[in-house]
Amino acid sequence: MTAGGFKLRSWSSNCDEVRSLAKRDKTLEMNTNVGVLGMRWDSDSDTLTYMKKTQPPSNDLVTKREVAQITAGLFDPYGYLSPVLVKAKLFIQELWKRKLDWDEPLGDDLIKQWSPIATDLRAGSHVTFSRRYFTEGTNLRDEHELHVFADASTKAFGASVYLRYKGQTALIMAKTRVAPTKELTLPQLELMAALIGSKLLRFTYDALKDKVNITRRFLWSDNQSVIRWIRSDKKLPLFIANRVKRINEFPCTVKYCPGQDNPADLVTRGISTRDLEKSTLWWKGQIGSNVVIGQLCQLSDNDDTAVFLADSDNSDKANNGHANTAAPPEDNAHSTQIGIQHVVDANRYSSLTKLLRVSAIVLRFVSNLKKPKDRKTGYLTARELQRAENKWIKDVQLEVYRADVYSLLGKTTKTTLARQLALFLDEDNILRCGGRLHNAPLEYAAKFPSLLPTHHRFTELVILAAHKCVLHAGLQTTVTQLRQRHWIPKIRQAVKKLIRKCVNDTSRRINWELATVEKLNYGNDGIIRSAGIRTANGHTNRPIIKLYPLEINANTTQQATENNDHVNTTGNQATSSERPPTRTAAAIARCRIQDLNDV
Repeated sequence: MTAGGFKLRSWSSNCDEVRSLAKRDKTLEMNTNVGVLGMRWDSDSDTLTYMKKTQPPSNDLVTKREVAQITAGLFDPYGYLSPVLVKAKLFIQELWKRKLDWDEPLGDDLIKQWSPIATDLRAGSHVTFSRRYFTEGTNLRDEHELHVFADASTKAFGASVYLRYKGQTALIMAKTRVAPTKELTLPQLELMAALIGSKLLRFTYDALKDKVNITRRFLWSDNQSVIRWIRSDKKLPLFIANRVKRINEFPCTVKYCPGQDNPADLVTRGISTRDLEKSTLWWKGQIGSNVVIGQLCQLSDNDDTAVFLADSDNSDKANNGHANTAAPPEDNAHSTQIGIQHVVDANRYSSLTKLLRVSAIVLRFVSNLKKPKDRKTGYLTARELQRAENKWIKDVQLEVYRADVYSLLGKTTKTTLARQLALFLDEDNILRCGGRLHNAPLEYAAKFPSLLPTHHRFTELVILAAHKCVLHAGLQTTVTQLRQRHWIPKIRQAVKKLIRKCVNDTSRRINWELATVEKLNYGNDGIIRSAGIRTANGHTNRPIIKLYPLEINANTTQQATENNDHVNTTGNQATSSERPPTRTAAAIARCRIQDLNDV
């Protein structure tokens, strides 16, 4: 220090040995409350506090200059008072939005807002906190973890970093920013908060890595869109892609944290100094007595919302969430040949109800053969129908999405579809989609819909059943009904294709299938009840109330017939009376229906 031109004046320490040596050399600082990098350190209690600056005399004329002076007077390099300072920052932003001059007195409404903020800022200089992160006996060689929490609101965003060691958690530092005047969406602000959190995590790690054995690093966010962007391998918008790239530059594990358990939520909405001093969520990262926030968030987090970036710990990658708890399907080349769809042909059924009832009867028959003492008879139960539906869903998924199922079981690397849709296997081995609704007050199937392929007969029957359930409503209503339980890729195209073919009393007749009436079927009372018709798909019988004459002009048919009566195949002249009229399907249908009406 002497070579650098710094003359050592005195020593201040909380170590008795150092104090005795300094006292012997007459360099001991007798004042136990000394300044350290803009803060005050009490060597006796080993606590830190803030500088006490003389406040200007208060008067009734509060200006923007005075507001900025009081706000800047509280020097907070670690960001411990961020929940208090953010309210002052938001107030200054409001003054700039109103375009007030520096010495222009504030209005009564602004003074009313500023008064409690100024009181909290003055009280913030009396806040004290321990210099040590943890209690005595800490071994720096033991495993430590860094946890950064990011959060945002429409007004501000920020992050806070915590060091965790053997169930203890301590606040390291925090950072907050006010939202820009240019309006951004909330997910975009959450992404900016995650970027600040990533920067803080890297800064803290670089500062502590030579002193503390930090083995794992976590970035927590309560916004599912941010987590999806980070894990996505698709091309993202430029604003999002640039920030995601910077977040991914520093390896860490990104996970979901519920909003009520996120300590960074305090830096986005602000609290009073009194509440800040009592907040264990802010200082110790815990709620109540011994519940560490890292553990609490771990309970609500799962593999569907966890994102493992480059160089993350392999031990975390080994956790496969729901996939580990599910039993694997039959892993052999013939597994798809013994499914329910190879016993019951779905193409033979026109409705999902019939298919499920027949499948349930088949499953009951198999069960009765296996357990003759527990034979089931009588009507089908709801549990049997549900079992049949689950059998069909699993069988169809295993046929179409076999690679995705195996990747979730850890047999292969995770597929692109499994990452994009956050797929997982539930306790019944059904492939379900994750998402941002797992905390919503909805049914399990609505939060985690089962995945169905677009092109499959079973999917078609599911769509038709949903269309019938909503009383043959339009496209959007049918799609909404389907998404209450199932997720179908390209669902709108699939639904539109089927409902256009749906024929019912409310559909337009232009969508009805064209047919030729070949036979009229009379009832025992002599009244025509049905008709044998021929369509492009073959012959069938239809009730007479389901038939309607083709709406064509009779004069047009007659004129077309006359125009065709010119020459025969041998080239000889022919008249209309010598040859029959054109036998078009429309003309035949009209004639047959006309005869039907005459009867």
